Amino acid sequence: MQSPYQDNKSKAEHAWRLNSFIDVLADVIVHGVFRKKRPSLHFDISQADLQSLLDASQQELQELKAQREICRKQYVLRKRILLVALPLLLLGLPFIGLGAISLMFIAFVLGGCWMVSASLPYRKYFDQQFLPALLARLPNYEYMRNGYIPVTELKSSGIIPDHVDSLTRQEDYLHRWHDDVYCELVECEFKEYRRDKNGVKESPVFKGVISRLTMPNRISKRIVMQANWGKLLSLLQKKPMDKSFGYKLDEPRLAKKYDFYCEDKTYLESTISTAFQAKLADFIDKLDVAAPEFSFYENYALLLLHRPQNFLSAPALNEPLDQQKLLTELLQEIQMMNEFESLALEVWPI
Repeated sequence: MQSPYQDNKSKAEHAWRLNSFIDVLADVIVHGVFRKKRPSLHFDISQADLQSLLDASQQELQELKAQREICRKQYVLRKRILLVALPLLLLGLPFIGLGAISLMFIAFVLGGCWMVSASLPYRKYFDQQFLPALLARLPNYEYMRNGYIPVTELKSSGIIPDHVDSLTRQEDYLHRWHDDVYCELVECEFKEYRRDKNGVKESPVFKGVISRLTMPNRISKRIVMQANWGKLLSLLQKKPMDKSFGYKLDEPRLAKKYDFYCEDKTYLESTISTAFQAKLADFIDKLDVAAPEFSFYENYALLLLHRPQNFLSAPALNEPLDQQKLLTELLQEIQMMNEFESLALEVWPI
């Protein structure tokens, strides 16, 4: 079935190239130049499951390694050319005149873009061929590159930001049935139109991963957990319901950063017990984002993770390809969904 949340082929290709280029450039600057550690999940996984996936994925991993090596050689070659060319340009600055600094800056930017662009064919292979083949090997899960969760079923959660439906994009969709619970995970981006001095532009309001559980029956009252922006910014923050229904709970790790919303405080406190709060805080500590958001509503449990990049990104060309680390990251995503399901089952009246 055709997804309503994907661009036409040419527009999707253009958007992919632009986003990939920005991601690679940001990765080089943030993690290469400034050496900032990449955020990661911290869920325990089965070593037996890891070894099983490693054995089953050898063909895909070897093909990825071959494609990566081709692009890595181009990347290294371009880097060496720049390391020679830029110092020569620097030596020639006294003879160029007043425009020397501007010329040097332009040359530096264009040279960096040229070097980074060598990785795009590798990233394209990773995103469009390797990743779908790898995800198809996950036991019990089905992968659909253009699968989606209907946005109309998410809006009553209270945590979906204001957006324009026609600008919504979803891809890399995983789903499975586990007993009576239907589990879904998808990459999603919400946008809206914003006006500035140059006119109206598309502006992202959410980019990340959505995980949804469809339960066999309905919860009595909607419960929402929202990250608190602080006293000043909270005036600008959209609330899931009237602020008079917002509460702080007992768990210190949650009380510091999050507000809970429910129209019935007694129901909230009986459902979100002290023991459950501790488990929820432990779950959040294992995530790779600063402000996850939860909503338990109707017969759904919803988790929003704000992430700037894909949930499984191509390893950088300037780092060794660690096959076990790559597969571990994937299995941790699956374990995250498993533990989210366990949490929801403690809340739901089944």
